[in-house]
Amino acid sequence: MSLKERFSSISLVRDYYSFFSIYYECTSRTKFLRNRWIPNFPKNIYWPVHQRSEVRGNILIGKGARVGHRPGCVIQGRGVVFIGDYVEIGPNCMVISGNHDLYNQNDVVRRETIIGDYCWLASSCIILAGVVLGPRTIVAAGSVVTKSFSEGYCVVAGNPAKIIRRLVKEKFVCECPETEYYGYIKEDKFLDYYKKHLSHIKVSMDLKKVTNDKLLIQCLNTQL
Repeated sequence: MSLKERFSSISLVRDYYSFFSIYYECTSRTKFLRNRWIPNFPKNIYWPVHQRSEVRGNILIGKGARVGHRPGCVIQGRGVVFIGDYVEIGPNCMVISGNHDLYNQNDVVRRETIIGDYCWLASSCIILAGVVLGPRTIVAAGSVVTKSFSEGYCVVAGNPAKIIRRLVKEKFVCECPETEYYGYIKEDKFLDYYKKHLSHIKVSMDLKKVTNDKLLIQCLNTQL
C-alpha cells in the first residue's frame, strides 16, 4: 500500500468513527453500545476534517459549511471561530482567533473571528484573529486578511487584503438541498446537540449581520 493510500485509509476510518459517534448521539441509541464500540472523538468537531488539516478549539459552523475538509488547513479556536452556512474553505488556509501577547508570549489574546454565510476562502489565505467577513466575501488565493469586511458581497485580495471588486447582492444565487445538515448532524437534531456539547461557545456580535441561520442565532442567544 502506498503512502497516499495509507493516509486515505486513515482518513476514511477516522471519518467513519466520527460519523457514527455523533450518529449514535443524535439517534438515541443505547449508551452502552456507544461507549463500548465508538471511540471518544471530540464532540465539538462535528464535521469531516482532512487528516492533514488541524481543526481544534471553540469553533461553530453552519449548514453545509466545508471547513478543513481539504489538506493543509489550520482552523484555530483559541478564542471563538464562527463560520456561517455554506462557507467554502480551500486547501492550506488558516483561520485564527487567538494571538500571543506582544509583551508576554505565554499569554494569549483571545478574539472572535466571524465568517458569514456563503463566504469563499481560496487556497492559502490567512484570516487573522478578530476579523469579521460579511456574507459572500470572497478571499483571493494567498491573501492575508488583517481587518474586517463586515458588509460582505465583495472580493478581497492582497497582503494586507483590500477590496478589489464589489458584488451585486441581488445577483447572488443561494441553492440549498432539501435536507440540510450541520456537519454530520441533521438540522432538527442540532439544537439538542448544541445544548449538550457546544453550549460553552458564545459570540458577542449580533450574528444577524452575517448569517440568516435562525437556528444558530437561537442557539447562541439561548441562556443554557
